[in-house]
Amino acid sequence: MKSRFGTIIIIIFLVIGIGGMLYFNFQLFNAPSNLQEIPLDSTTTTPQADTTPSDGEIVPTDQETPIATTAPVTTKKTLYENNFSSPATLASDFELTDTGNIDKPGVWSVKNGELVQTSNIWGGTYGAPIAGKQFFGTYALLKNKNFDNFDMQVTMRSDDNDGMGILFRANSTGFYRILAVKDPANGGPFLMLDKQQPKNNKPVFSSLKTNAWEFEPGTAYTMKVQANDKKIKVWINDKLMFDVDDLSITSGTIGLYSFGQKGLYFSNLKITEVGGLASSAATTATDATTATTQETEANIRMEKVEGTVVSRTGNQITIKTTAGKTQRVQIIDETTLLKGSATGAKGDVKDLTTGKTIEISGNYFKGKLADQLLIAESIIIKS
Repeated sequence: MKSRFGTIIIIIFLVIGIGGMLYFNFQLFNAPSNLQEIPLDSTTTTPQADTTPSDGEIVPTDQETPIATTAPVTTKKTLYENNFSSPATLASDFELTDTGNIDKPGVWSVKNGELVQTSNIWGGTYGAPIAGKQFFGTYALLKNKNFDNFDMQVTMRSDDNDGMGILFRANSTGFYRILAVKDPANGGPFLMLDKQQPKNNKPVFSSLKTNAWEFEPGTAYTMKVQANDKKIKVWINDKLMFDVDDLSITSGTIGLYSFGQKGLYFSNLKITEVGGLASSAATTATDATTATTQETEANIRMEKVEGTVVSRTGNQITIKTTAGKTQRVQIIDETTLLKGSATGAKGDVKDLTTGKTIEISGNYFKGKLADQLLIAESIIIKS
């Protein structure tokens, strides 16, 4: 009896087990699933956004790199350059001319990367007042060159305290000159931009601008000049010294100038098209401030000064202004003398006598000791 009951129990458990397995397999293979099919290589991919542009739309992709653009660089042509490394360039590139008649001749050479002048040659009229003075010496002009508009620079150094400078637009009829003199016996210290043009077959100098800049012997200075039509600008060590309008001379060569210098050294001469030298390409705000300061301190333009002639010695007169001040006036050779402001009839220097009431325009020059001198450019004789 017990054996039969046990067999029945075992059969019941087998039936229940087989039924449960069948039910589980049915649920597994027929129930809905939320699982995605995984590829056999098990590599996953990220769904990509649709980058297809709609009409009129540009869709950037991460493969596109913006292309940077820059304005084209304009290179200014170098017209002449000499670092004086070869002594042969003295004879091949330069023509030497002496105008001074004392301690002549000029002695030029090329040594150690410099063009050197060692003679004390000087002559002509010189000293204060400096306007119209000749300051003759010696100069080295570039051969077979003709520059109208240009930038140029050169480094200068002196062992002496007399004159050093440059010539430009130099031709058979005249030249512009920049001259620096330290020696008080020669009217120094001053820096002057003047020009030489012939009059009655004689060289006549007239000052365009002056100031009281002073160099120190043994110190090197870089002078830069820009001549662009009538506009002439001069820098020393990147400081604007002169900004002048004058087109009396339109073109010519460039030269290096010595007045009474026993040791004068030029180096690194370079001439380019206008704008080729960075610091002289344009006047900066600093330049403008400097120019204003110089006008105030050294070289003041006076549109009109009225007064009465007190005395006269040669081409220098003393006047008492309507403000009651005494003023010395230097008459330059090109001064226009007129009789009466209404008629405009041309006068003569001999008409400028003591007691005359006059009206003068020109420039003040202030020397080292604050001695002011009015350089006349026009004089109207009132009475």
